[in-house]
Amino acid sequence: MEIKKIRTLFMVAIIALGGVGIGYAMWTESVDIDVSATTGNLDFKIEQIQILDADGATITTNKVNDYEWDITVTDTYPGWMGYINILHRNAGTVSLKYESFQVLALIGPAALKNGYTITFYDPLDNPNVWGTLQEFTTKQYYWDDWSIPAAAITLIPGQGQWSKVSLDLNSNIVGFEDTVVTFTFRMWATQA
Repeated sequence: MEIKKIRTLFMVAIIALGGVGIGYAMWTESVDIDVSATTGNLDFKIEQIQILDADGATITTNKVNDYEWDITVTDTYPGWMGYINILHRNAGTVSLKYESFQVLALIGPAALKNGYTITFYDPLDNPNVWGTLQEFTTKQYYWDDWSIPAAAITLIPGQGQWSKVSLDLNSNIVGFEDTVVTFTFRMWATQA
């Protein structure tokens, strides 16, 4: 009698397990979904710098990489002012906006670091941002520090834009004629 009970209990357990297995198999039907997504790429470059007017001095440029350039100024004098044009391009596939500008390295007498002023001009040739080379060693953000509207600093894919920039030496700085100053600057851009 005892064996009959064990056999019956064993059969009930096997049937119950089978039912659970069938129920689980029906409940866990799955669908595999295969999705792929492509994103654009961000590729901001400073392509070229043109010397517009050196006013008797010498301005030379050297490309460090796509985002950084060296500018060397020699033979300046108190009150000197020179102009350059910077061509930047969105070589990526998504719209970009300028993020920030910074002078990364300064080589030259300390007095000249505060004596040179760099000024950025808007497309209508109005000065809209300026500061000494020393001040620009702190990263400056276009929309926070300079309050330039996003539409004015946005580049669509493939678009290039020239930015006029002036360099001038304070007329009160004397005794540094024929002195060489080199600074490395970097511009950043981010997705618009």
